[in-house]
Amino acid sequence: MEAGTCHRTECAGRRLGIGNLGRTILLMISFALSIAPGHAAVESTGDGIRFTHIAPAALSVALAGDFNNWSATANPMGKDGDLWSAVIELEPGQHEYKFVVDGQWMADPENPVTVGEYGNSGITVSSEGALIAMKATSNTPLSPKLWIEGRTIALYLSEKSKGPDARYELHRPKLDMDLGFRVRVNEDMEAYILTNINNESENVDFYQTRLNFDRGSLIVNNPSIYLKAWDGDEIGIWDDPLHLIGDIGIYHHAYGFNAVGVQAKKKIRKFDFELIYSDDSEPGGTDHPGIEINTLGSEEHRVFLDGGLLGFKTDKVFDYRMNDTDNGMDVAALRVKRRLDRMFDGRIRLGVSYRLNRGFNPGSLAFMEVDTSDASRTTGELYEYGATFERAQFMGGDIQFDAAENLIIDLEYLHGSAWIETFSGSKSKAVLQTVAEEDTLAGRISRFTETSAVGGRDFDLDSSNRMWLGLQWDKGFFGAKWRLSMEYQDHDLDALAMSAMETPPHHNIENSVTIWRGEFNSAGFHFPLLGLAADTKIAFEFHNFSYADDAPWESQFWFDTRNLWLENGEHQVSYHRMTLLGGRDAFVWHPDLTFHLEQDHKVDLIYEGTFSAEGFDGKPKYLETILQLRGFIYEDWRLSCETRIAKYDDPVLELKESYHCSYLELAYQPADGITLALSYGVDPYVVDGVTNRYDKIGRDQYLFNQNANGATAESNFLGLRRIIERAEQALEDERRIQLEGILNF
Repeated sequence: MEAGTCHRTECAGRRLGIGNLGRTILLMISFALSIAPGHAAVESTGDGIRFTHIAPAALSVALAGDFNNWSATANPMGKDGDLWSAVIELEPGQHEYKFVVDGQWMADPENPVTVGEYGNSGITVSSEGALIAMKATSNTPLSPKLWIEGRTIALYLSEKSKGPDARYELHRPKLDMDLGFRVRVNEDMEAYILTNINNESENVDFYQTRLNFDRGSLIVNNPSIYLKAWDGDEIGIWDDPLHLIGDIGIYHHAYGFNAVGVQAKKKIRKFDFELIYSDDSEPGGTDHPGIEINTLGSEEHRVFLDGGLLGFKTDKVFDYRMNDTDNGMDVAALRVKRRLDRMFDGRIRLGVSYRLNRGFNPGSLAFMEVDTSDASRTTGELYEYGATFERAQFMGGDIQFDAAENLIIDLEYLHGSAWIETFSGSKSKAVLQTVAEEDTLAGRISRFTETSAVGGRDFDLDSSNRMWLGLQWDKGFFGAKWRLSMEYQDHDLDALAMSAMETPPHHNIENSVTIWRGEFNSAGFHFPLLGLAADTKIAFEFHNFSYADDAPWESQFWFDTRNLWLENGEHQVSYHRMTLLGGRDAFVWHPDLTFHLEQDHKVDLIYEGTFSAEGFDGKPKYLETILQLRGFIYEDWRLSCETRIAKYDDPVLELKESYHCSYLELAYQPADGITLALSYGVDPYVVDGVTNRYDKIGRDQYLFNQNANGATAESNFLGLRRIIERAEQALEDERRIQLEGILNF
């Protein structure tokens, strides 16, 4: 169940109108009771197929279906106590039927399979007269077209307080309940709604919570077309190697979360088309910062001229201000693919991709075109645009070649560009005046003509290229999976793109990077020296950066501020990369080993490592070791012990410390879908607030919440040492006991 927690701040305002927690629990109990198995079901007998229905108060029950032309009288059912039954000989194949109870037509409440537009119950009979299992389309007799699923998490956390009177204090208990509804409207249409109760996100007690809408979708799927309208639901990751849609951020999220839109897929002749249009659903963040024309006369834009007067350095001076947000962003994207059936036996697939982002980073722009005929370089035309937005456009193509069995080679090229779109503005003649302020001279802009209206114009920000060459080889050497790739990316950043930064250059900036990646993945790889076999994954990545000498700090590739290929708010600064910021080379190695020590109790020893250095032969600046021992100590009781050791050795940050933390968990699984766990320490597995699935990001989230994150690395790199030290020390000192119950249904 991809059930949802509501971590979005706006969820509290998206009510379904259900009163309080007590009423909600009663509703869920009624659902649970309705899902409980009954005592009647379709079964195969020696005389045919036996249909049964429990209806103690009914006066008559008949069986109608495609086998009797939907007659309500042809096959009356006999009654034995509360049970009505009939045995019918049916031809092999799929059949539809309903019960007619006192003249009312209804689907079989004990058959979870419905077919056809009218919600008829369905069965499939084999050539031997036996029933063939069909995929369930419903799990409740409330409606033959309704599937109900959910997840409930109850968490009690006791944390040791700080200070001389330290003691364990119980936090407000957390209740996170998901209730999802899948409604099969007909054979071609399905609706999905996920609702959520979460007292922590609403900051209230249990009894004050409500059932909130979290995400949903409506899907039309038939041989002619696939359509999906969604709100906050995922729509996946495109299959081009560079993933123009999806693969977002350090956790590689799919596209669609926190957005609303429409997705369409259709096959025309031998071409596969996919079209996406979406709009960001986050409220706010669309205000335009005010224009401050005197910034044009600031120190970075002016020079001293003869006589102690100030003048402009360049012929055009910009002041661009923006709110770094994509809350108003629209996305339109198109992907077209075709496999060449007549070339290389259909082993070549071609694809083209296009994407347009518009309406993000709302801003304001003022610029001065200096009158070069004026020897003082102080006069010119002043343009002011109080409302601007950014746009970005991406396009390119890819080739996938099935070179041999289990061997795929793929190639992709994409070009991207970003620009500022302005709307109506004003123009006036202006002059840079020299003003004495205390012991310095300052520049002040003064208009000396009336302003007049001007139309909008566009300003370039960035032009970028990306190229990819990759190889995928399954069952290669040692029977393992091999992945090798090379990616190249460059950016030609206009000086205007830098003007919102603290120390902008006055010319274009050209940055580039070449990235090499590799992965070896093998199940049961044998280590002769150890005499053991392990599931082995070894991955590496090497980044060779080329930055302009005066490139601003914010223009680094792992920051999303000026890398148009990254979604806003989704930087790529994970912990193993923090110490590599600003370097020319970055090498990261990830070895993962899982040793299956004992089969009966499923005892595993797991090692996860991370080594980060500048260059292949550089000394590691960050080294992380995670060791986990887990297994079943008795039937349904599982014990897990995990230890993390992190070592920093970064002379740039003057950070040379080691940190240690451990996690211990005892879990009981009395039945499928039910887990009760008692743990000590910071849980590595928590629900990802975006995807709403459990992921091993618990320690990441803890450290990020201590401000040791990408945003801090971009805005306060020199202070990152103390921030990392405080965050890591807090994680090491954290003492917490958790009791957690998880129910999936």
